[in-house]
Amino acid sequence: MPITKAQRDYAMKRIGDIFRDKERENKDKHFTPPVQLKTEEAWDLVQKGKVKLAKGACHYKGWRNIFDFSKYEHSGKWSKVGETKSETLKKDKQEAEDCLMLGDAEEALAIIKQYS
Repeated sequence: MPITKAQRDYAMKRIGDIFRDKERENKDKHFTPPVQLKTEEAWDLVQKGKVKLAKGACHYKGWRNIFDFSKYEHSGKWSKVGETKSETLKKDKQEAEDCLMLGDAEEALAIIKQYS
């Protein structure tokens, strides 16, 4: 049975929701949140001499940019398992969307059941 535009839109939304939930679950398990030092903590490290001058430092950007805090701060990190799983989820989502766009109503339902 051919799929209507409304059915395709609904199925695409469901697939998006399912994979968004799976990605959120993966992130909760395998992602280390970003670490940003508070101003007082950063200044304390500077005063104790625990941070070195950053390469290409420019004082016009503020005192925090003059020093290299990379040992103490990061923008978030994926574990190897989480990174691999995230890539797999992206590929699976794209495959599901491709099948949906090229298939019929029964295939769309089967795809949603497969991934939920």
